[in-house]
Amino acid sequence: MAKAAGPSITPARSSWNLALAVALGGDCFADIATLHTEPDVFGPVASDPTVSRLIDTLAASG
Repeated sequence: MAKAAGPSITPARSSWNLALAVALGGDCFADIATLHTEPDVFGPVASDPTVSRLIDTLAASG
């Protein structure tokens, strides 16, 4: 069975989600989960693994 195609989360969207989570009082990237509680407000939100990959990519690019 093929995996259903979900919303595509770009690096820019992941960065925005992370910045928004911090602005709302989060202190680690896992706090992005708070955005998942209001999909009508925040729309598609990056998953924890997606944000982790973004951070790894940014750290590797120096």
